[in-house]
Amino acid sequence: MRQECIQAVRSALGRTPNQGETRDIENRIRLAMRSLAQADPQGWQSLSQGDRLMQAGQKAATEIIAEAAKKRHRTAMAILAHDRMRNYIDSQIASGADDNGVTALTRMLSGRADGKNNITSLEGQIHGITSTASTFLTRSWDVAGGKFLKLIRDKQAEAVLVRALHGDTSVPKEFKAAADDFHEIAERLRQRFNAAGGDIGRLDNWGMPHSWSQANLLQAGQRAWTDTMLPLMDRTKYVHDDGRAYSDPEMRAFLDEAWKSVATGGANKIIGGERIGSGIKANRNSAERQIHLNGPEAYGQAMQVFSERGVFDAMLGHVNRMARDIALIEQFGPNADRQFAQFLEQESAKAVEADPKRLGRVQNQAEFAERLYNYQAGNGAAPPESFHGKAIQTWRNLNVLKLGSTAISSLGDYATIYLTAHVNGIPKFKIFLNEIRALNPLDVAEKRIGESAGLMVREYAQSMSRFGGDVGAHGWSSKLANTFMKVTLLPYLTEARRRAFSYGMMDQVGKAVRDVDSIAKLNDADQRFLKHSGITDADWGVLRLATPENWGGNSTLLTPESIYKIPDSAIAAVTNESPALARDRAASNLMAFVIAEQDRAVIEPGVKTRVRLGADKSADGLGGFIAKSFSLFKSFSFELTAQHMDRALHAFETKRGSTAYMAALIAGSTIMGVIANSIKDLVNGRDPRTLNPSESDGRKNWIAGLTTGGGLGLYGDFLINTYGSRGNTLAETIGGPLVGDASVVLNAAQQAIASSSDPDADVARKLRPVGANAVNALKAYIPGATLFYTRAAMDRLIFNQVADYFSPGYLSRMKARARQQHRTSWWEPDQPTPTRAPNPETIAN
Repeated sequence: MRQECIQAVRSALGRTPNQGETRDIENRIRLAMRSLAQADPQGWQSLSQGDRLMQAGQKAATEIIAEAAKKRHRTAMAILAHDRMRNYIDSQIASGADDNGVTALTRMLSGRADGKNNITSLEGQIHGITSTASTFLTRSWDVAGGKFLKLIRDKQAEAVLVRALHGDTSVPKEFKAAADDFHEIAERLRQRFNAAGGDIGRLDNWGMPHSWSQANLLQAGQRAWTDTMLPLMDRTKYVHDDGRAYSDPEMRAFLDEAWKSVATGGANKIIGGERIGSGIKANRNSAERQIHLNGPEAYGQAMQVFSERGVFDAMLGHVNRMARDIALIEQFGPNADRQFAQFLEQESAKAVEADPKRLGRVQNQAEFAERLYNYQAGNGAAPPESFHGKAIQTWRNLNVLKLGSTAISSLGDYATIYLTAHVNGIPKFKIFLNEIRALNPLDVAEKRIGESAGLMVREYAQSMSRFGGDVGAHGWSSKLANTFMKVTLLPYLTEARRRAFSYGMMDQVGKAVRDVDSIAKLNDADQRFLKHSGITDADWGVLRLATPENWGGNSTLLTPESIYKIPDSAIAAVTNESPALARDRAASNLMAFVIAEQDRAVIEPGVKTRVRLGADKSADGLGGFIAKSFSLFKSFSFELTAQHMDRALHAFETKRGSTAYMAALIAGSTIMGVIANSIKDLVNGRDPRTLNPSESDGRKNWIAGLTTGGGLGLYGDFLINTYGSRGNTLAETIGGPLVGDASVVLNAAQQAIASSSDPDADVARKLRPVGANAVNALKAYIPGATLFYTRAAMDRLIFNQVADYFSPGYLSRMKARARQQHRTSWWEPDQPTPTRAPNPETIAN
């Protein structure tokens, strides 16, 4: 330790630094010199060594003081989080809402549908923060979201937006407004993160987040990365302690180290080979962002080679990451991992001590809670890197091509929409009118309300999670899956239903806020879910200050935008908290509640269902491979059962209430499923199936309607037939599409080998035993072959003929099976054109 460094800091501090402060003073001085030299290289070089040392000492002393204040702040935030957790767990156990502290901790991670949460869960906070922040991304989506119904990236528009984000004022005003919006929300998120104990410094030259692809970097190699990046770097940001600029060899050494960091998942955490930052969640974003590119053109060139994401995707990714980290440290304190682990260990021990016979059950609960926390905290499995892991992910994405009729199956949404609306006191007719408006692409007012309410983010992200997994926007198979789902029209229908319900939900909250001055005064019978949602009295006071929107019959509609318009002076009169923070928290807690109910109305699999189905397991391992095969296309059914069974069994005080809820769910699901199956029959060329309850087939079809409307449409065929619609058995279907596809391939190979034993058979005859099952399996992966509005024609003109060729008699067997099941067709499977109109009378036969 150089004595002159200690002296410089002592002079600036006005006291002798303590042992902890002196340990790294020399390194602090060196970094301070580098920072000052970077700000003004020429001026720095003109200073004497003593003046440099003094200025660096003053900067280091300022940082020591700031760090001490930050440490005190973090300690206070950790104590407050500890007390909140302790009080919450004790109150949940005392009220009987939770059996033990482990289940209460699990509820803090992901809420239940029973109306006893009394807190905004981590999952809800992430959704709420993301939703409110997304109101600032709408203009970016409008100008750079893509072309042709947003199906294709508009790279020219992206380039203009990048220029705007980097401060180019010559861009069109709509791009500048979009950039200003993003910078505003990025700064708000940074401040909220820091207020909770985080540590992100403000970089004046920061334009937008970088989004590096580990796969692209590994494929290019270290040498290609360094050669490409060297001319793109802003060399003014890389100077030595004395102000000298880095030489080319020194820059190459820095970029080599940066490649290692990015390629191994430690992006932007390397300074000249020295790792900085620490493991606590409050420091997750504290590392200085060291890769400085020389303007928007350099950014565009670098991203084109070393990124898989578009500009908007990178912006949304930044918001999602910040939302996750803010929620973590607000819920569990600055050192969230450690605090959660300590509570989980303590509460597990208490639960076992209270009842040793429940040891196994408590261990299972604790293990699941740990998995749930790690999955949400970003501590889970990394994306697949092995060849077979990536192959499985590609196969999962391609399986989305089988979902061409899900727009029809999704009619079952209406059963859960209207049931959830009923228990929340929302008029059903209002939901219906809201959806009609949301489906109108020319309704500019509806779009504006959706944007101001923060409801468009899922439409932007095009989440395919309800169909089995996260289908992102990276890689050809993912892009194909996303595009295909848009062609099915399902995302547009789903988003319209979500927005329609959420408008009604926000209007209902606005009405409650208008009529009641305290959340405690809400009628528990009518507003149980709102009253116990986790919205606090402080939030309620802020919400009462907002001027509601009046749109389309929703006269008291509360949106994040209306909350953000509340003047600081008005908020200061009702809370001692920072007005900006109070606004953010009230808006995000409101949207957390709205989205939680929205996801029960229009089923969206939550984190608990995802984790149960193996989302936290790596596809590179055998366990992840099996879990991801089994879970594909099942998350929707699991979530519907979990959410609504939980609500039916635990949300009502009497058995009568529970029974009425279940009866309404079953009746509504069955009716909508029957309607969906009838429509599927019609679009597939068949007459509607009989619904005559006096007939055996009629009773089976009512049961099949229940499975379709209840999210089990995948298994509906097995209630009527031994084999499913694609020829696979029930066991193969339960095992997942991979098991079914593998079975088809193995059977085809076996038949082909057996037929090859005939030396006199020609090639065509040897191939015929491969059979119709193989044709149907391959058909499912052809884009458009399963679309509900093209399937009937393509089957009759192409696939039925091919299947009959490779499996002679296939069409005859199909027609014979239909006669056995008393099914008739208005478009026969062996005829290129329909022979007659559909016969609706078959419903009553």
